[in-house]
Amino acid sequence: MEQASRFSEAMEYAARDAGNRPVRAVPSGCMDALADKTGLLHRIAWITLSVGALIFSTGCASPDGGRGSLKDGLAAYDRKDYPTALEAFQSSAEQNNSRAQFTLGTMYELGQGVPKDNGIAVRWFRAVGVLQPEYQEAQKRIMLLSTSSQELNGLLWGAVYTNSAPDAELILKRTVALNVDAKDSYGTQTPLLAYAARNGMAEVVRLMIARGANVNAADTEGFSALMEAASNGNVDSVKRLVASGANVNAASKSGWTALHGAAMRGHQSALEYLVAQGANLNAVSRENGDFHSGTALHQAAFAQVRKYPDPANRPPSPTVQFLKSKGANANIRDQFGFTPAEPERSMAAQGVNLANLMNQWKKERAEQDLAAKQKADEAERQANANRAASAEECGWACQNARRSQEDLKKMQDADSARRNRDAKAACQSTYGTNSSACR
Repeated sequence: MEQASRFSEAMEYAARDAGNRPVRAVPSGCMDALADKTGLLHRIAWITLSVGALIFSTGCASPDGGRGSLKDGLAAYDRKDYPTALEAFQSSAEQNNSRAQFTLGTMYELGQGVPKDNGIAVRWFRAVGVLQPEYQEAQKRIMLLSTSSQELNGLLWGAVYTNSAPDAELILKRTVALNVDAKDSYGTQTPLLAYAARNGMAEVVRLMIARGANVNAADTEGFSALMEAASNGNVDSVKRLVASGANVNAASKSGWTALHGAAMRGHQSALEYLVAQGANLNAVSRENGDFHSGTALHQAAFAQVRKYPDPANRPPSPTVQFLKSKGANANIRDQFGFTPAEPERSMAAQGVNLANLMNQWKKERAEQDLAAKQKADEAERQANANRAASAEECGWACQNARRSQEDLKKMQDADSARRNRDAKAACQSTYGTNSSACR
């Protein structure tokens, strides 16, 4: 619910733009009722299709309305009779037929039978209902054609928030002014760049930086785009941000750094890159909700405990070993007085239920063992079935092959016997029947 509220607020850009401008060349009636809602459609669509029913609450006819007129319009459009098509499409569009609305937008976009007008095209594309098959393509046309910064800012928020990289890239490549330093208005006011970094949208991060986004912008708790990228293992975004001036040692209000995040999640590549860029190995954070106290070395040790709660089955942590090899101080104590060598005690002091971790680990281990056994059993069953099928398919072919081999052997033996007889007869005719040379 909180995410939906944050996003709804961000998408007010689109709503304000659509509500403040008249809808030229759009028939009156139902479409007038829809005009004030078109901006709302953008933000509704990104959240959930289930609220698409709002589009039809104006009392308009169903999307199938005007089917005959639409058929006439499509036929006229195909034969390039644009005046006839325009009249038919307007009639169907007034009855909320999404295909007619979309095609009208296309006609104004391309100047087919009407003066080319991207503004009118955008307004027709806005009218396409959320639940209609033309909706997604209509949104892309708006991204390409709209000249409204407010509308495109709203669509950019939607694309980044929902991890739709192609749409975000499309908008960022437009020459329209965009607010790439925008923050959401709820919670901790996360910057748009941080959402892109969190979602691993490396090209979007690059385009936002190219358009002037502040790489060190942070939310109200001090968490930056670099911290989001590192915590989620998005190495390309980490590299882009650092190369563009992001501070590798920037810390949140609780002292959390990008290195803490990479160590906590075991993202080795991101961690190694940050260390190579001069990240402070011994920065100490304070406990803050999901973020435990200690150094990056503490976080790496905690991560290994979460992954392997049973000490008897816990291998050495590659992250711990790497940090130590780079000079991380293993004697620093967290705010509860524990070193990285005492992860269980520190985690318990910070409210982690180790018994629950162990039980969950045992459950997952049992599920993995069962899945492995089922996979092995299925592989054996399939192998047996394949062998049986091969034997059955061989059938007569194999028998015929064996018969052919037996027949060939008999023929070879018979031929050898014939040659022996012929040789003996030739010998006897030369040396006599009783000659010992012919035996």
